[in-house]
This record gives sequence, C-alpha cells and structure tokens, in this order.
Amino acid sequence: MNKDAINRRLYKRLIIVETAIHRVSCQPNSIGMDAIAFVISAIAFIDLAIAFIDLAIAFIDLAIAFIDLAIAFVISVVAFIDLAIAFVILAMAFIDLAFAFIDFMITVADCTCSQTTNRYDK
Repeated sequence: MNKDAINRRLYKRLIIVETAIHRVSCQPNSIGMDAIAFVISAIAFIDLAIAFIDLAIAFIDLAIAFIDLAIAFVISVVAFIDLAIAFVILAMAFIDLAFAFIDFMITVADCTCSQTTNRYDK
C-alpha cells in the first residue's frame, strides 16, 4: 500500500472522528466533554501513527536508494573490467602485429639471402 492510499484512509477516519467531536460537543454535560478529550487524544494517536508510517516509508526509500547506489557501483565496476579486457585484447593485437612484422622481415631476409646465394652459385 503506498503513502497516498494510507493518507486517504487516515483522512477518512479523521473526518469520522471530527464528526463525532461535533456531535458530542453539542451535549452540555461532562460526559460530552470527556468524550471530546478522548476523541482529541484519538486524533493525536492517529497523527502519531501517520508520522510513524511516513518514517517507515522514508526508511524504505532510503534502502531503495542504497540498493540503486550499489547496483550503479557494480555496473561501473563491470564497465571498468570490460575496459581492462579491451586494453588487454588491444595489447595482444599489437603483440601479434609485431610477431607478424618480424616473420615478414625474416621471410624477406630469407628470400634476399637465397636470391643472393643463387646468383653467386651460377
């Protein structure tokens, strides 16, 4: 049940209590005055209950905010891990490129050496 629904229910009860106060206040005897005091203390307890409900809702909202913060932190950590993995893959690609360049240079050197050797053998 959300906060608005709780407040509507308590407000309807408050109207009923105020109506009872009005009816009792029309009676001029001491019983009526005692009833008014009782109804006023009932209203005070209802107000106290509303305050506790609002406090509970605030704590729930705070807990939800902390959960959202934790989720955001986990998502950012996962993003940093993904970034680190991407850098490792990039470094591996540069290493592969360096090995390919070395292989190419060795192949060119072998071909050049072989052509030079064959030329002198003739």
